[in-house]
Amino acid sequence: MKISILDDFMTPCAAFPVFKNSMAMMVLIRERTSIRAPLLDRLPKLKLISQRSVYPHIDIDACTRHGVIVSSSQHAGTPSYATAELTWGLVLSAMRQIPQQIAALREGRWQMGVGNSLREKTLGIFGFGRIGQVVAGYGAAFGMKVLVWSSEGPRTRARSQGYATAESEDASKHESRLADRTPLRSFVLCRRDTGRGCSATLLRFALASGCIAGQSWSAT
Repeated sequence: MKISILDDFMTPCAAFPVFKNSMAMMVLIRERTSIRAPLLDRLPKLKLISQRSVYPHIDIDACTRHGVIVSSSQHAGTPSYATAELTWGLVLSAMRQIPQQIAALREGRWQMGVGNSLREKTLGIFGFGRIGQVVAGYGAAFGMKVLVWSSEGPRTRARSQGYATAESEDASKHESRLADRTPLRSFVLCRRDTGRGCSATLLRFALASGCIAGQSWSAT
């Protein structure tokens, strides 16, 4: 068996020399490479595409026409612990300024600051699914006030688990990013598939006030 590995993002046309027209099976790890009809037309021997999770980047109708089976484990309801842990690592790193502390130490300077704590701050979560539920639990464990905005079903689930829910999307953004109008008072975590919560205005505010990086950044 001949195996070709594509270990960086490429457009489908650029990736074709790696795929080759003799490819019979494709295993996708990420969602960045679009699999559409023009690429499938050039892969006459392709019979199977295997991957994990959702597949908005794959043209299912085109695959059906070409006789290509798409196999994907949706793992509905299974918590995404790995993603949530990485998310929480970034939260702690930002609030405690860990990258800046490491850089200062390497330059021979000791303890440029102590950062900020999480307790009593508001954690705004947009989307209460496999990732959001786990992150909410981490926030509660750190003594944060968790505020959830999502569709009605997930909001009901959040309330049943003891979390506060916002009355509207606008209210959730306002309450979670401007609680008491105190900088570094809160975090807003946005799911990629509900990116409407991550407006340019919200991102600029979060960067400028330090809600994302734990320090004041210049936002353009």
